Amino acid sequence: MKKITKLSVFITLCALLYSNNNFAQDDYVKQIEKLRNKKDVFFKSDKGSPLSKERKSNFEHLAYFAVTAEYKIKGEYKKLKNQPPFMMTGSTGKSSLYVKHGVISFKINGVDCKLFAYQDPKLAQKAKWANYLFVPFRDLSNGEETFGGGRYIQWSIQDAEKGEIDFNNAFNPNCVYNIKKLCPIPPDENTLDVKVEAGEKDFDWESGT
Repeated sequence: MKKITKLSVFITLCALLYSNNNFAQDDYVKQIEKLRNKKDVFFKSDKGSPLSKERKSNFEHLAYFAVTAEYKIKGEYKKLKNQPPFMMTGSTGKSSLYVKHGVISFKINGVDCKLFAYQDPKLAQKAKWANYLFVPFRDLSNGEETFGGGRYIQWSIQDAEKGEIDFNNAFNPNCVYNIKKLCPIPPDENTLDVKVEAGEKDFDWESGT
């Protein structure tokens, strides 16, 4: 009887743990999907949308890979010191000033990867943007499922220090939707030798998605 009771307790605890993990996963997915829905509304109706009036009329929603915890990655972040400012080339030919803040090392599908995180020195002086890091990157999905010029991740120093980077939040540069927009081009050093099947996909103007 005691053995049955202990086994029952163990099974119940495992079930509760599994259930809690499922709830946490469900909450995580819902949170990402909520942000994606808000972005669709912003693109469709907000004055700050990169879409022109004509483009807005044809716009339905952005295209994404399904949210998966596989691409919410834990790595190791190393802050870099005394990095010289440099000009990152932009899509319009104009360059923007950045400084390397650090580099994160991690694995995707068993492949060793690393990405540099950059900081705009002018924005860093403003309280609102002091913790903001910019991670532009390319991967092997570019030109197929995703935009050929690469994608971005908006990152924070807090997440960097934890070594946490979430590719479900990867998004397209604004120049995908409006060629007049200036978009920094991901440096060669931020090219991943693996497909990142997460985040925003390339946009199809014919279907509006």
